[in-house]
Amino acid sequence: MVWSGAMSFHRFAYVGTEIDDGSTAYRAFLAVSLGNGENTTEYFLALVDTGADYCLFPADLLPTLGLDPSTLVEGVAMGLGGLEKVLFANVMIRTKYLGVWPAYVGFARSLSGHGNVGMLGHRGFFDKFRVTFDTANGFLDIEAPSTKQETDNVQD
Repeated sequence: MVWSGAMSFHRFAYVGTEIDDGSTAYRAFLAVSLGNGENTTEYFLALVDTGADYCLFPADLLPTLGLDPSTLVEGVAMGLGGLEKVLFANVMIRTKYLGVWPAYVGFARSLSGHGNVGMLGHRGFFDKFRVTFDTANGFLDIEAPSTKQETDNVQD
């Protein structure tokens, strides 16, 4: 991918979450909202996940987005829980500081019912931004094209 034009820099602090042994794990989460036309979700956390091929969100968001599961493309994702059916759709992803962009994303039932936590993966996130994990200091650094016009200048 070739970047042209000015870039804007954003730093996000890792979010602490309690894990099974009672300790706190610090992870790179961003607050995101999804949109489909006039339908939008509330903001929720999405893990910035280098192991995810694409962005993945809870399937229980489909009604809020006005998306009919029977009309979506079906695929399969593999993770720690094995293989799972995923439904794909084109939506808009919004963050407070990075703006809004279109993405082809998956929706999975296994992510439903867990406080609407999603994953930002390679297709739909890492292919849009330069991302640096500074785990030692607890920061996620993201560089983004400064304007919509410059987003259009990103070439494969």
